[in-house]
Amino acid sequence: MKLLAGFLVPHPPIIIPEVGLGEEKKAAATSHAMYEVSRAVAQLEPETIVIISPHGPLFTDAISIRNANPLIGSLAHFGANDIKLSQENDLEFVEILLQNATEKRISTVIFDKALARRFDLDEAIDHGVIVPLYFINQFYNRYKLVVITYGLLSEEQLYQFGISIQTVAAKLNRKTILIASGDLSHHLTNSSNYTYREEGPSFDKFIVDHLVGQEYVEIMTLDSKRVSLAGECGKKSLEILFGSLDQINHITQLKSYEGPFGVGYAVASFTNLEIGKESLLPKLHEVLKTNQLLRKTKEDEEIRLARMAIEHFVRTGERLSIPEFAQVESLLGRSKGVFISIKDRGGLRGCMGITAGLEINLASEIISNAIKACCEDPRFAPIEPEELDALRISVDILSPAEKVADIDQLDPQQYGIIVSYDYKRGLLLPHLDGVDTVAEQIRIALNKAGIHSDEPYQIERFTVERHEV
Repeated sequence: MKLLAGFLVPHPPIIIPEVGLGEEKKAAATSHAMYEVSRAVAQLEPETIVIISPHGPLFTDAISIRNANPLIGSLAHFGANDIKLSQENDLEFVEILLQNATEKRISTVIFDKALARRFDLDEAIDHGVIVPLYFINQFYNRYKLVVITYGLLSEEQLYQFGISIQTVAAKLNRKTILIASGDLSHHLTNSSNYTYREEGPSFDKFIVDHLVGQEYVEIMTLDSKRVSLAGECGKKSLEILFGSLDQINHITQLKSYEGPFGVGYAVASFTNLEIGKESLLPKLHEVLKTNQLLRKTKEDEEIRLARMAIEHFVRTGERLSIPEFAQVESLLGRSKGVFISIKDRGGLRGCMGITAGLEINLASEIISNAIKACCEDPRFAPIEPEELDALRISVDILSPAEKVADIDQLDPQQYGIIVSYDYKRGLLLPHLDGVDTVAEQIRIALNKAGIHSDEPYQIERFTVERHEV
């Protein structure tokens, strides 16, 4: 085994003096812990550092691995032109990691110049990588680098990918360290960028407490809605880290935790690694299965109907006839606008709908749009049968839209909006995670519609009756 250690670190540029310009002193505990981690890395003298960042080229359906050489980036975007990174890529590690993940059917992609051009993405290394390495490189830089951006995959897939990292390090006999770069909740306080949510502090306490207790399955299976409301960017990095420690006894130490700018910063080490522990995969699989079965027992008729329509279509390719349980007045009455949202443990998996009903009744409208959501959303591949058991489904029934004369009539928590100009039209549902202001709601809706903010667009608002568990 050549995996030497793992570390969880945050990545706020403000803790770097050239960026913070004095403000970094407010996060002194984090800076101190980052230096402590950096000295520990230097003592271990790794040949390769693998770093997982949430801020690189993020794909919903794949983990991305960079193959540029050297790997280059800077903090110029944060006003620090002189803070630069140029590190040799461990291309052999990258190649074998890609092969191993592919054999496990874990969706991965090489992020190269062609892919960057295709999706209009920046090729430079992001701050999720640069900030941790800023500290490490002050003590040690005789290593090759592997840079990975997690995809919005399930806990099991990310955990399996972590196992692949452990496997490759052993196969190459490469002294390797894994760094999980990620912040915790962004909703600890009200600030210029974020709003306070009670889920923020409770999420951070849960993560910190369960890290110390090495209760990793509990962290990975935390309710996805609670995670989303916390507004974090570190959980999936951690899930890969946990996988890299599969069947390895180790010591977990929390070096620091604080949230001076309304964002949770945790620094933790996973050291003294020694093979001899049972795999967490069976327990992880069992807990996820139990939680999903429990969730299904709480679904109402609308969600059950949407789920049944999706499962029937995915398995048979045919449209579901209205089942007996759905032949009730509320579902056989006049049709309305309906949106069906499908999520898996990785995040959104499909969402389609219509603003005004076209079918003969509401039940038929739910069935129609459930089928569209599972196979016609252009952002995603059609759902496969093996995915069905892990899906989480919500049904939004829309009120008739009404024109808005002034943005003061909007509230992203209460009203969804429709923006339109000429033939362009964009819709955004209300009460979406991460959409806290009217300005943000309008910006996203305009972007979806392809409408420029200086065009004379119109706004309509609507409410929804949301069915979700």
